[in-house]
Amino acid sequence: FGRAVSANYNPWRPPDYPGDVVGIDYATNTYDAEHAKNASMPFISSETSSAVSDRGEYASDAVAAHVAGYDTTAPSWGEVAEDAWGGVGEADAQGILTRPFVSGGFTWTGFDYKGEPTPYSWPNVNSHFGILDIAGFEKDRFYYYQSVFKPEEPMAHLFPHWNWAVEEKGAHLAECAGLCAGSAVEVWAFTNGHSAELTVNGVSKGAKLVPALGHVQWTVDYAPGTVAVVVRDAQNATVASDAVETTGPAAALRLS
Repeated sequence: FGRAVSANYNPWRPPDYPGDVVGIDYATNTYDAEHAKNASMPFISSETSSAVSDRGEYASDAVAAHVAGYDTTAPSWGEVAEDAWGGVGEADAQGILTRPFVSGGFTWTGFDYKGEPTPYSWPNVNSHFGILDIAGFEKDRFYYYQSVFKPEEPMAHLFPHWNWAVEEKGAHLAECAGLCAGSAVEVWAFTNGHSAELTVNGVSKGAKLVPALGHVQWTVDYAPGTVAVVVRDAQNATVASDAVETTGPAAALRLS
């Protein structure tokens, strides 16, 4: 018995390619053009995305070697996860899941690892590519993949955390008991629902349709309390929810 032969050397393409399955590393913008050269040849994304992010960090910091947890950062050769798989807006982003002739893909990488600390360098020694961090904990990007690949299980994942430093307002500080509104915060939700509504301390910030293979987001002024999202299906029935809240001072440390 034999197996299909594939290769991922990008310049080697139909009609001269001798294998059975064409492998493309990154370069999602080339899918349609390459497929047009041989419409009967199956394709696979042999290495894709290389998005970078860190768990629990929401601002990139080159000194501390943190990459923001939003799915917004990728190296020059790669794509963020939503572009690689969903092709948000398509056209040149195109996307693995929007092209039936692309049979699937291998994301770089599942886990963080020691080495290749893109977009940083020494003394940073840990990669930022993983869908999970080096300890096996889920980054926010993990939930994008869950929303795409498990549509039968309604879910919602809301981020970032809600423990931001509060901006002091000088002479007006006493008027708001030290809890004055801070800077605007970008709030994202990954979900496989039809629509999502965000509330901040019980006040609606609007409902939005969930774009196919994408995410929903709002920009809201920070105020300590609770941020929640409710997800509904096409019949307007609630199918999932998630929330983040401001926590108080630590009371105890428990190890297990």
